[in-house]
Amino acid sequence: MGFEKWELFRSKELRTWFAELLEGGLSAALVNRINRAMKTLLFYAMTELEVLDRNVLMRFKQYDGNAGTDGRKVARGAYTEAEVRSLLDAARHRDRALIGLLCFTGLRPGEAYALRECDLDLVAGSASITRNWDWRGKRFTGPKTKTGIRTVALSGWLVAALRAHLKVRPVDPSALAFTSRKGIPFNPSNVRRDIWLKLVARAMGHSRSTLVDEIYAHALPSRHGERGRASHRQSARRAAETARDQRHSAGH
Repeated sequence: MGFEKWELFRSKELRTWFAELLEGGLSAALVNRINRAMKTLLFYAMTELEVLDRNVLMRFKQYDGNAGTDGRKVARGAYTEAEVRSLLDAARHRDRALIGLLCFTGLRPGEAYALRECDLDLVAGSASITRNWDWRGKRFTGPKTKTGIRTVALSGWLVAALRAHLKVRPVDPSALAFTSRKGIPFNPSNVRRDIWLKLVARAMGHSRSTLVDEIYAHALPSRHGERGRASHRQSARRAAETARDQRHSAGH
């Protein structure tokens, strides 16, 4: 079907079609994914190809995530290995170590933001996780769980990336390993805007991060760091780590 024919559709007709898909046995999660994919294509046709005047799905609400399921919450997917490689290839030098840390170690974003230089043993290849950064409370707190205090192994690639990240600044064991340009702990919203969105834009070949936000805001997670953490768990399963190893690495 050509894009121009979408101008003939109305929201009511699409709502009826989505309802039929649900009645036919498809889960709400799957119908929502179909909705998002169609919305993305139409937005691209409208803003980039300029063959549509409007996106009939722009204000279309998502279905209840539990409708048509057994009541379990549908988890947001992890980045695939190919996506992680693309992200790292597109990452700026100053961001590569943080992205790698989130994708390869299972750290929570707040734990990564709270890391100090003294927490990183780049000779032994490990990181000591002893605290978390609470942006809303503007303070450092203990880990989320008792098992959150742990030592996490760092790969050779990640050790090299961390060395490159730290060597461009004065040595200060008490200094945070990762900070904003102002030298203060990260605001997660700014990380999404200034690091993740721009990174995804480069990886996808878009010239503007705002375009990525406009088109994919409904599909991209607001917490990319957690998605990177999920990618680590997925990779660990493929590498046949035991459940105990996975729990230790993730601090469960």
